[in-house]
Amino acid sequence: MPVFCSGRQTLDKSSHFIGIFYGMIRVSNWLTIGMYINTMTNRTHNPNMKPNINVDEMISRFNSPEQKRIALRKALQSRPDDTYLRKGVAQLTSTQHIRRSAMQGVFISYTRADEIFAFNLREALHGQHIYAWLDMMDVDEDDEWHTAVRNAMRRCGLMLAVMSPNALKDPIVHAEREYFADQGKLVLPVIHKRCDMSATRYWLMPIDFSHDFDLGIYTLSLLLRDKYIKR
Repeated sequence: MPVFCSGRQTLDKSSHFIGIFYGMIRVSNWLTIGMYINTMTNRTHNPNMKPNINVDEMISRFNSPEQKRIALRKALQSRPDDTYLRKGVAQLTSTQHIRRSAMQGVFISYTRADEIFAFNLREALHGQHIYAWLDMMDVDEDDEWHTAVRNAMRRCGLMLAVMSPNALKDPIVHAEREYFADQGKLVLPVIHKRCDMSATRYWLMPIDFSHDFDLGIYTLSLLLRDKYIKR
């Protein structure tokens, strides 16, 4: 049966936890994609020079949407303002792609200080027949916590990242968000408390719950489903 008391693990385990997640990143994918990007990208940062990246050709070389997003993410590191690359991002972060990712599973990432909000978010989504994985409810008492979280992150295609000032300072949830993004998966920020998100680049527009929780659930449910299902 689910165990509620786990919440988030204390920060004295954060270095071990972060090591697990960064160890999960598929280095081979990055090397393969990086070699191709290097052949397609002129490394100059001259703003007057026309980009020589054929985005359609670049993303067509990879089979999965995740691999295509990894390629775009790497290319954007050298050309963050490239309009051609931004168009490629828009293609791969459409509502259709978000819903397809959600069908693989929805993972809720949160810091311990926001666990009540995370629990309410999960329960409200379940009320709309949208399943979301949350450690405090979905790690069985016989399971090892790190293993259960790792398996859930591998399985799920969409992360709901609960954002707050505390979340921005938490190295554990930062590692979770970065792992998802580095794997080409979609990270959807869910604003619990207003905070400065200027340093985070996860492509999807955040959904604001800070003033009206019910409106936030309504907006999120419309995004993840074809229609809003009332109880």
